[in-house]
Parts: sequence; structure tokens; C-alpha cells
Amino acid sequence: MTTKEITEAILYLNPDTYKIFRAAHILNDTDRNWKAKEHNEYPFIHAFKDPKFLVIIDMQIHVYIIGDSVDQDKKFKTYHIINIEGFNADHMTRKKAELTNMIKENAKEKKFMPDPFYNRIIYMRPGHKPYIYNRLNLKGDMFSSKGQWTFGVNIYDASRKPLQDRDGKLITANDILKNIYDEF
Repeated sequence: MTTKEITEAILYLNPDTYKIFRAAHILNDTDRNWKAKEHNEYPFIHAFKDPKFLVIIDMQIHVYIIGDSVDQDKKFKTYHIINIEGFNADHMTRKKAELTNMIKENAKEKKFMPDPFYNRIIYMRPGHKPYIYNRLNLKGDMFSSKGQWTFGVNIYDASRKPLQDRDGKLITANDILKNIYDEF
């Protein structure tokens, strides 16, 4: 599948995702100015009427679009997920723990991106404010237990006070993903 087709299909189902696609750097005003278009050739696409976007920025940008659960009755639900990497999109079904493992594997890949733009976790959903986490220290990988993260709703504002739990322990990337997963 192509990123263009998936973006057009989700925009067709939910036009409110337009700003989120732009914020995730999937849409722009030049070569990626795609519009809503129906794509019935993807039978799973209807699971993305109310999509959640999880954007992981490390050495490159990884976009995970989380759709509805495949199995509503189970304790550990499996979700429809689209992973967008550049011009390619992959559909899969995964549990939350499997998604975390996939994110960790992708974060280990060695690709170049300038320092000011990496080590962020962004959660966006149509009609809601975004959750933006910025990593303060860049030693080790983003899932290091010594990571210091800040929280905000403005992508350009990185406060300097690290997040802590109730006991004063620093919040890690794993903790952030667990809290985001509670939203769906």
C-alpha cells in the first residue's frame, strides 16, 4: 500500500484528521497535498473512522495509526494498526505490547536526522489536544531507563522540568507509551 492511498482513505472517512496528517509530516503544500478519496479496495479501512496517531521521532519519523479493536470482548485486545514509513504503509493487527516491541525495534535503526528533531513521542486524536513528550537527555536510546522527558501540548515548547511519577521516579518512554495506550 502507499501512504497516499491510506491518507486519502482516512481523510475520506474522517476529514478532521487533516491537521494531524500535516502535524505528522505526512501531508504538506507541495508534493504531498493529497485530498480525501474513497478506497474500498482496503476492507480494513473502516476500522479507522476514529484513528489515534502515535508519532515516534527518533532518528527518523515513524507514524502509527491505531484503529478499532479487532476483538472487542478480550482482555488483551488486538488493534488495527497502519505503520507509515515514507511513501509506504503497512496494515497489521497487534496487541499493545507487540506495538511497543515494534516501536523499540524501529527506534534502534540507525538513520540520520539532525539533533533538534529527534526523541519525541506525540499522541494525536481528532478533536483532542495533542500530547507531546520531548526527551531532555540524549544519552543512550530513547527507551533508556535514564531518559528524562517533558510534557506539553505545544510542539515547539519543551519545558526543562522532567516528568516524574508520584514517588518522584523519572518517567520513561515505556511509561509514556503505557499511559497513551490507556487512551484507547
